Amino acid sequence: MFTFRLEGLPAFCIVLHMLGIGIRQDAFHDKFANIWQIFDLNIPADRDVLRI
Repeated sequence: MFTFRLEGLPAFCIVLHMLGIGIRQDAFHDKFANIWQIFDLNIPADRDVLRI
């Protein structure tokens, strides 16, 4: 599945691909139903990372 276009050509986002694999293999501590739930996470300003 192509996720965006780069200079008019369909492009594949490796980040979405890797997150999809992680979700399918149940690799995350938190249960996510889809990739977009990860992108919707908010990291508090006082933290550099958010463990998922």
